[in-house]
Amino acid sequence: MHFPSCLLAEHVFPRLSARQLVRFSQTDKFNYASVSDYSTYAFSITKTLGHYFTPDQITAFRILQAQTGAIISGSTALQFFDRTYYPESDLDLYVTDEDAEPLIDWIMGIGYNPQAPINRPGKDEPQSKCTAKGHIESCQCSVTIGTFTDPKFAEYGPLASEIVGVYTFLKTFGGRERKVQVVTAIDSPCEVMLRFHSTCVMNIITHSTAYSLFPLATFESRQSLYNHWSAAENQLNVNAALEKYRRRGWEQLKSQTLISSPQREDPKSDFYSPARYRYSDEIEDIRFVGDKRCWTMSLYPKVAQANQDLLAYSSSWRLEVDAADSVMTFNLLMSPALDNQYVVAEALVPFLEPIVKKLEREHKKKCDGRFQAFLRAYLELVRD
Repeated sequence: MHFPSCLLAEHVFPRLSARQLVRFSQTDKFNYASVSDYSTYAFSITKTLGHYFTPDQITAFRILQAQTGAIISGSTALQFFDRTYYPESDLDLYVTDEDAEPLIDWIMGIGYNPQAPINRPGKDEPQSKCTAKGHIESCQCSVTIGTFTDPKFAEYGPLASEIVGVYTFLKTFGGRERKVQVVTAIDSPCEVMLRFHSTCVMNIITHSTAYSLFPLATFESRQSLYNHWSAAENQLNVNAALEKYRRRGWEQLKSQTLISSPQREDPKSDFYSPARYRYSDEIEDIRFVGDKRCWTMSLYPKVAQANQDLLAYSSSWRLEVDAADSVMTFNLLMSPALDNQYVVAEALVPFLEPIVKKLEREHKKKCDGRFQAFLRAYLELVRD
């Protein structure tokens, strides 16, 4: 006996976690079809963006994402995976500062008004914290743009030194005032995301794919691990952000709790970080966007005229935990041979640096495609 699909979709499926939905779909063909139909609507990027844009604007925005490398993150991406909606939230967009102009122009062109005058840094002003001569620069080396106490950067806290600007736009749409924020990064949007206050908001939506980096902890256990990219003068802002997500249902874990938890030594746990990883150069279980621990979901309808999603495999890190802190560790890789700057796990640096130098010697044009192909093949090999 089967319940009608409409009753399942309305009364049963919204109460199931993603893992429970998968298990239910595996019981028989009818239930598989019912879950598939429900998922098409429940995990709809059109529905998520429909709070801010018309259908035609959604298509144009996703094409613009493909062209600029802009990602959706923060609470919007969390809501997408969690099948929920926070009416008070805004649309958080992250893009490198050099690619921000078309995105900002488009947002203003569809009627969103800047909350404050747009003062973009001049093109002659240095904005990168890495030098063209260096191949690998530690993410700890950073210039300070703004301060931790600057209201414009208040909610980003420890990210202030990685951010060029935060631009807020308002518009009445669908009977409510909507807010879109464009956060421009010095080097990489993924670097900003990996410095978020805790793991529950480490989710990304590109033009073609949605990625949750810690899905089992976030959506099954409803746990979020504190990320210690913070400073003493910013602790109030961090605590406010943690409290906001605690009220929304997430248990906030700190390293002192995790250090003695079975999760730390469990290879199946999102928070797997055995003691030997601390300051280790092992490449075992390096995390990267799109790896087997991620929840990766293709978005439909697909966007025409868009390039392949280049985010997968091109950003890597390692979670390291000790009694004092838990932190995502990574370096930044850049080169005259590459258009983009890459977030890479520290243990990968000795393997990637010779490849980058070889590209510089042998090619006069930018070689991001070659580099990304090598990086993907190498990480697949490490994963297997």
